[in-house]
Amino acid sequence: VVPPDGPAYALTAGHCIEEQSDPNAVYVNRVEPGFEFVLNWFIDTQDRQRVVPVRRIAYSTMKGHDLAIVELAATYGELVNAG
Repeated sequence: VVPPDGPAYALTAGHCIEEQSDPNAVYVNRVEPGFEFVLNWFIDTQDRQRVVPVRRIAYSTMKGHDLAIVELAATYGELVNAG
């Protein structure tokens, strides 16, 4: 269970985070100034999309699995309250 004041994370594909020139690269704990994450990024949810700044890219790779874990600059509770 995530406490309301705990950091919010997003799980996405690694290729969505980085245009990785090396498909075997693994990135951990990277800060990318100005990076944003769009929640509800679907053609039929445009009215519910929310842009949230990214605090850091906790993990990103396309090696074996195309995966990224992103720490958002919002708490879990803030996102829940925002809908």
